[in-house]
Amino acid sequence: MNVTPLGIYWKYRLEGEDPWPQARLALRMKDGSELKADSAQMTAGDYTGSGCTASVDFEKPVDLSQAEAVLWEDVVIPLETGPET
Repeated sequence: MNVTPLGIYWKYRLEGEDPWPQARLALRMKDGSELKADSAQMTAGDYTGSGCTASVDFEKPVDLSQAEAVLWEDVVIPLETGPET
């Protein structure tokens, strides 16, 4: 999963027949607010034969220095930050 100022992008593999993951996605900010991703913009496809890719966009670019986690339904995925330079 990659989080950018414009949206969230990930690669996945589902079991069963439904090729579209139906999950609530949001970005939790350090102040406790949530920025919901627009699930209507989700795209998916089997580009390499090894799974699908999908993405959702934010309404406007996000300051990732103020983000702390991705919310996938009830799962909280903390954002990792790279080494400071």
